[in-house]
Amino acid sequence: MMSHQQDQILNFLKSNPDKTEKEIADGICANVYTLHHAIMGLKRFGLVRAKHEGHKVLWEVA
Repeated sequence: MMSHQQDQILNFLKSNPDKTEKEIADGICANVYTLHHAIMGLKRFGLVRAKHEGHKVLWEVA
């Protein structure tokens, strides 16, 4: 079962792909630290994936 924050992350990324964790946190008014743990959970279930562009890690819906 997904948390409310994970649901917010997925909805945000559907409309705003290729965002950093900081941009996602700002977009859903969340703390970056707690958001990181929520994103890692989504990644484990194959719902989001990371793209590496230089030093940036961008997230999108899988």
